[in-house]
Amino acid sequence: MTKKLLIAALALGASAAAQAQKGDQLLSLSVGGGFHQLGYSIDNGSRKGGAGYTLGAGYTYFFSPSWGISTGVGVQSFKATSTLNLLTSAPSVDAEGDAYELRTRYSGWKEEQSATLIDIPVAATYRKALTAKVGLTASVGAKLSIPARSTYKATGGSITTTGYYSQWKAELGDIPEQGLSTYAQRPSGDISLRPSVALLADAGATYLLNNAISLYGGIYASYGLNSMLKADSKNIYLKEGTYNGIFESSQVDKVRPLALGVKLGVVWSFRH
Repeated sequence: MTKKLLIAALALGASAAAQAQKGDQLLSLSVGGGFHQLGYSIDNGSRKGGAGYTLGAGYTYFFSPSWGISTGVGVQSFKATSTLNLLTSAPSVDAEGDAYELRTRYSGWKEEQSATLIDIPVAATYRKALTAKVGLTASVGAKLSIPARSTYKATGGSITTTGYYSQWKAELGDIPEQGLSTYAQRPSGDISLRPSVALLADAGATYLLNNAISLYGGIYASYGLNSMLKADSKNIYLKEGTYNGIFESSQVDKVRPLALGVKLGVVWSFRH
């Protein structure tokens, strides 16, 4: 009889503890960083990813002892650098009416792109206590990423324009008045990007400092599902001296944000 009462008491206690965890709410602040790339392929060159940061504020509501739903707002930065080696040609006519082939050579031309995105995530969150102070947590979901600022900047290499006159089998250069010269500037400007929907996942551990505050450390990843770039077909550089940028050319047609990193945070717990 005593054994049955003990089992019943333990079961009742476990049920009460589980019920007490229902309705738990968490507020969190986090900071982190890692590999944050503007992912794309370039037709006549190469691309290298870059590092970025993440800042986030989150809210989680647990509708059961283990499962909850999370949302919040965050900021992430992304970078990429492309190196272009390319020769283009187009028909043209000089000031005297003679036809020639305009040749534009991109030699080791480097352009760095960067973007800052505002994230609004929605995710399913799972938690499991390992000890009285240590727990595991994981989230999987999606987020809407809205471009706040996106820019490009040329950082190296050269662009040279020459004119090939087939009628004389001669290639002429260094005639600035006809737009035939070496472009020595390092232009910069804005990039037009569209919002992205991305898959997200993170996992980590919490350490309880007191009844209300925990420390968090973990890893995160996200993968953009749609291209943020509206495909264009402008020339990267015009002989008049206009630089449009690689993202506005036919060299790149799809750009997706990709992130993988680590983050640390503080979590506040309270009940509804």
